Amino acid sequence: MGLFRTAELDPALADVLATSHRRARKALAKGQDGVHKAVRPGERIVAVTVDDLECLWTIVVTGERLLTMTRGGEILVRETPIAEVPGATVENGKHYSVLVLDRMSLRLHFENRAEAGALAKQINQLVVASRPRTIPALHPGLYGTLLSRAGVPETAVNRSRLAERTAVVLGAQAVAMTAQFGDPDAFAEFTHLFAKVTPGREQQRADDMISWLWEWHPLTHQTLTRQLATWQDGLLQPDSFLTAAAGGEIPPWSDTPGDDTETWRVVYRRNQRT
Repeated sequence: MGLFRTAELDPALADVLATSHRRARKALAKGQDGVHKAVRPGERIVAVTVDDLECLWTIVVTGERLLTMTRGGEILVRETPIAEVPGATVENGKHYSVLVLDRMSLRLHFENRAEAGALAKQINQLVVASRPRTIPALHPGLYGTLLSRAGVPETAVNRSRLAERTAVVLGAQAVAMTAQFGDPDAFAEFTHLFAKVTPGREQQRADDMISWLWEWHPLTHQTLTRQLATWQDGLLQPDSFLTAAAGGEIPPWSDTPGDDTETWRVVYRRNQRT
């Protein structure tokens, strides 16, 4: 028997350890007392991981907070409510995938790309669950307000065409985001759901898109809020299609039934990360 015993990792932490890297596991075993002290009574640990490359940074994810720690969890540096975490993405390099916690100045390396992706998904699901949609419904109230402010008669045709044009713009932006986040499955699902106009949901189409995007990835939240505000401001400018229709009728976007599948495929390819 040696003079120094290797610390054994608490089975409860081993069960939620997001990396299979042996060195990271050893670092957590050494620092686990700090992790247990930082977690509040009754607070459930959802996931924990240590940077695979240098074993310096550690994050502990609970149902309420994200704890940023060092030395395998010995030292607590920062605690962030889950609802305030912007979101997680994964960047893939030659030897390591990097989990990036957006705008938190935190990057953790993983040798296993799938493990990085699985942890990012866990974090994003917790963020979305704690941050309900804050964007007000576009239909019917906002569309009516925009028509009124632009001096456009609030007819069924004008309301429908404003909703159509809003969905066209939002759909292209959404597809670009799925490409930028490197999520072909999300692109496929979004296209399946929204590329063709669902009868009876024409005026709710943009709202349905927003709800889907909000649930898909938390990094869309701020982007959507900003882009929709810009879109609304632009509609009320003197050179917009909306103000140009003052006192008359908004022109249709297309004379044929809507199917944006091919257009969205082009947008996706153009925005894919290289």
